Amino acid sequence: RFYAQRIDGGDLLAFCSFDPVYKNGQIIRYALNHMRSKTSAPNGIIDFTIVNGIRKMKEEGVKEVSIGLSPLHDRSRNTFNASIWTDRIFNFLYNRLNGLYSFKKLGFHKDRYKADKFQTYFATEKRFTPLDILLLLRTNNVI
Repeated sequence: RFYAQRIDGGDLLAFCSFDPVYKNGQIIRYALNHMRSKTSAPNGIIDFTIVNGIRKMKEEGVKEVSIGLSPLHDRSRNTFNASIWTDRIFNFLYNRLNGLYSFKKLGFHKDRYKADKFQTYFATEKRFTPLDILLLLRTNNVI
């Protein structure tokens, strides 16, 4: 699903797209996938576009829409028993590497929708060491 905002039907100012999420061959919800706007577009145009898309889907009977994940955001509600090193690394990433990924801005943006929240976890059998994290950051030209 694709929603756009234009100036009097002309130039495209912003757009967003929602992908269907299926269960047993049936669409159970839509998930926000892409959102972009022109740098010259007015502030709030993305929010306006997303909200209009969600309203349109609600009118059509869509029961649930996901606006996606906010990595590392709102960890104060964390119920996962992470190691102290994992916790420190996540705090460092969230507080210090917003130039790499806008953790805080994305979390702030999504908080404004007042949507239901639930935590999502990543699990692996392999333990990530500080060296693994360092190599990951170095591989991605972060450090």
